[in-house]
This record gives sequence, structure tokens and C-alpha cells, in this order.
Amino acid sequence: MQKDTHVLYDGKVTLVYDDDAHSYVIDGVPYPSVTSVLSVMDKPQLQHWRVSQVVKWIEMQWQPGQAYDADHIASILSRSIYAADRKASAAREIGSRVHLAAEAFFTAGERFDVSRERIETKNAVESLYAWIEDVKPESEHVERKICSLEHRYAGTADLIGRINDRLTVVDFKTSSRIFDDYYVQLAAYAVAYQEETGEKPDQIAVVRLPKDDSPYEFETRETWDEEWEVFRSCLKIKKWREK
Repeated sequence: MQKDTHVLYDGKVTLVYDDDAHSYVIDGVPYPSVTSVLSVMDKPQLQHWRVSQVVKWIEMQWQPGQAYDADHIASILSRSIYAADRKASAAREIGSRVHLAAEAFFTAGERFDVSRERIETKNAVESLYAWIEDVKPESEHVERKICSLEHRYAGTADLIGRINDRLTVVDFKTSSRIFDDYYVQLAAYAVAYQEETGEKPDQIAVVRLPKDDSPYEFETRETWDEEWEVFRSCLKIKKWREK
């Protein structure tokens, strides 16, 4: 079990992060992660994706013109429910590799050898390097642990740095498109970072790194008041459920 200790708020706060459990403990008190808070949100696009994965998997098992007995049909259907889980697990692995590539570049200037990576990972990492070359971000923090003592939550920001001399909180995604809830996540990071440091970010940004060979997407927002209110509502719901 890997646990990392981080000292925040000018040495006044100690955060312990458990990577296996994806949990945060601040001065001995467990804090919910930003992503766990956002899990209370209804995500119809995710449900549609899960159903589509089940349908695709069943189609792959079904051979036109072939007769199947009841036991075989039952076996196909029972195994199909795990199709989305397998796909999601593979997607998480790709996302983890991309984040490792970003961390290696911004902390040590190292580039991944993508020749041995699966094609989806290779495409996403190459999109990351293309974004870096085009935008030229100046990194100040990578995989930065943050927490809000006032609102009692914690998380990890992928990248905090300067883009065109503007303090920016960046999140890397390998999804099929940019979803609005990504900005809710970033708003939570921005608010917590400002609370700790006293410095308000100038903007928040999503960098979508496609798993196919399409170009990256880069979007920024300079205000996040509405997204912050959405996050606060999610936080209230989560705390209410856990009473």
C-alpha cells in the first residue's frame, strides 16, 4: 500500500494520500475526493455508453444463421454485463499512462517511448506532446495535491502553471469529447488552490487527448462561479447521503 505525505498551507496542514484506495486524510481526518463528490451527479451519457458496450459485445458473440440453445444464450447475456467494465478498465489504464507521461515530461523533461504502448495510448501521448509544443505551458505544479479546509474536500490537479503568463489549472482527459462536468472538477481545484495560496487562477483548462489519431482539443474558461455552485451542491448531497 503506497501512501504519500504532502505538506500544504505553508506547513500548517499534512495531507496523506493513499494511491491504492484513492483516499485523502488531512491531519488525521478523511476528506472526500473531488471525483468521489462528483460521482453523485447523474451522467446519462455514461449510461448510454455502458449500454452501447453491452450491445457491441453481444453482437460480437452472435453469429448470423447459427442456432443457439438456451444455456448458450444465457451465458452470452450473463457475460455481456461485464463488457463495459472491461472497456472502462482499459480506458483507465490508458488515462493512467498519459498522466505518467505528463508527469515525466513536466518533472524531468523525459518523453515516453511510445513504440511499445498500445495504439490508443500512443495516440493520446503523442497528442499530449503536440499540445505541449504548440501551447508551451510553464509548469509550476504537477499532480498537485490540494484540499479545502473550509469546504472539507481534497483532490489532485494534473497541472498548475502558466499559459501565456496566465495562471492555469489544467486537467488532461482521454475521453471521446469534453463534458461540462470537467469544469466542475476544475472549479473545485481552483477554489481550493486559491484558499491555500491566496492566488486565484486566471483560467481553468481541459486538454482532451484522443485515443484515435484525431487532433487534441484545448478549451479554457475564465470564470467558474456556476460550476463551483454545482460542486458545492454535489458536496452537500454526498455529505447528506453519508450521514
